[in-house]
Amino acid sequence: MVTERKVDPIVVAVLNSRFNAINEEMGRVLIRTSRSPIFAEARDFGVAIFDKDLRLIAQKEYIAVLAGAIPVALQNIAVAYEGDINEGDIFIHNDCYAGNNHIPDLNIAKPVFYNGELMFWSVVKGHMADTGGRGVVGYDPNGTTIWDDGLTLPAAKLYDRGKLNRAIRDIIFRNVKLPDIVWGDIMCEVGGVTVGERNFLALLDRYGSETLYGAIDEILTDSEREMRDKIRQMPDGVYYGEKSTDPVPAFGDEPVTVRVKVTKKGDEITIDLSDSDPQTVGYLNSTWANTFSVCQLVLAYALPGEVRRNQGSMVPVKIVARKGTWVNPEFPAPVTNCTTGASECIGEALLLALSKAIPRWIAACHAKMTNVMARGFNPRTKRQWVDIDFFTRQQPSGGTEGYDGWDLGGPTFELGGGRTPDLEIIELVKPVHILQCEQEPDTAGAGKFRSGIGHVYKVQYLADADDGVIISSGMKDYSPPSGLFGGNSPKPNTLVVHRANRQTEPQKVHTFVKFKAGDIMEEHLMGAGGYGDPFERDVKRVQQDVKNEVVSIKGAKRDYGVVIAPVTLEANLKATEELRKSHKK
Repeated sequence: MVTERKVDPIVVAVLNSRFNAINEEMGRVLIRTSRSPIFAEARDFGVAIFDKDLRLIAQKEYIAVLAGAIPVALQNIAVAYEGDINEGDIFIHNDCYAGNNHIPDLNIAKPVFYNGELMFWSVVKGHMADTGGRGVVGYDPNGTTIWDDGLTLPAAKLYDRGKLNRAIRDIIFRNVKLPDIVWGDIMCEVGGVTVGERNFLALLDRYGSETLYGAIDEILTDSEREMRDKIRQMPDGVYYGEKSTDPVPAFGDEPVTVRVKVTKKGDEITIDLSDSDPQTVGYLNSTWANTFSVCQLVLAYALPGEVRRNQGSMVPVKIVARKGTWVNPEFPAPVTNCTTGASECIGEALLLALSKAIPRWIAACHAKMTNVMARGFNPRTKRQWVDIDFFTRQQPSGGTEGYDGWDLGGPTFELGGGRTPDLEIIELVKPVHILQCEQEPDTAGAGKFRSGIGHVYKVQYLADADDGVIISSGMKDYSPPSGLFGGNSPKPNTLVVHRANRQTEPQKVHTFVKFKAGDIMEEHLMGAGGYGDPFERDVKRVQQDVKNEVVSIKGAKRDYGVVIAPVTLEANLKATEELRKSHKK
């Protein structure tokens, strides 16, 4: 049945763009006013806007897995303060068992009132430089409870009717090691939600609440219709996928596995992760909010065309995860690594399941991120410093039907939303010297359509770092991203520390490490998964890869069955044909 539109469609289109622009403006506030490079350089945050009924109107996915969990967090904030939400209130929240991804990500939510009535919500969420606990920026690979992850703040009023709640501020100051930086970034988030409020008030003055809500109804209805149309294009059926991630060495060497069952019927999808492994002792566990978020974003990534990330597109999708599994753990399990290693593992398992239903729409999974974080005293600035080394986030994406992967697609939980920092700025604000950061030949996952290529990264520490942590995944033989339809997986990540005394120490993931001034961390970071049989790759593409130094002459022969002349770098077509025929036998 066709229903009459309540709002002029041109006005709906204008407001749809304006809602997205509000998110952009909120994000720019965080980039321009942050006290730490985490926001300003790496864009490790998310922003979203909601109506009074807590329907997600729009979000900007700087870090997609963070933004996707904001609706769950806001639901918990609103429930906790039902009947006590007032004009001038600003809420703070990072409770992982009440809608948050993990403790380092801090939600700031501001209700927007107009003529005394609650009309909208403006919300930002960002990764803090410190949240207390033993680890670095919230990561403690030896932790066994949520209390080891750091300071938990259940939904609370940071501002009560416009007045700062000094008790909350004092609790934060007493529990973090870098209070000035953390408080500066919290105030930066307050600025972001305030700009969101200002924009909403301007829209209400111009269009009125009836027009705005009519437009929102149209936008969400259209978004749901678009999502259902995309889902209908997938064959009905039940599809399975599973993937394992690197364990925490402190608690054993058994892989941790997620198992996904996707049931598609008509224009609806159910994603069930209930057969996944039980929750772990260490911090690999994924909160419900994080699992919900990564499933939504990976499904949107897999489906054709653009999927608008709002309440409408979420309606046809049901996500199930049994309590007590590592993808929906019971309190008080630690969860800090969920946004990285767990998200990558969950996302890949879902992609593997979907590849059986919609092979031509799917790309092999992005590379796995291995990140080194450190903290210490900077003798040049006479201040404490903390470093989340985002130069290791330059992950490539996997190959797909007709296309090679992107060289800088970012890890699965970002999907290109993050940003590699400016090298010179990092060297100015932190006691480090970047010695090398460049792409490395023969690191792509080989395929008919290969992945993007990995890179080598070397950083020298110019001051002692008493606390360092290596997080994430991709260092076991089974944990690199799987190739699809005959495509190859890349080699695992490798890390070594070259000590100032000339000793070399290989490093494991999920461990503490200490650095002394002069030590060098060297990382060889993987490509992603290949798509299709590499021996079916177009010979001209392989030849061009060799000329571009993406693939070596030896790698061309070994991985693609293409024989390249050493001097001319031209393909020997006869030798290549013979080699490929013998491969098929």
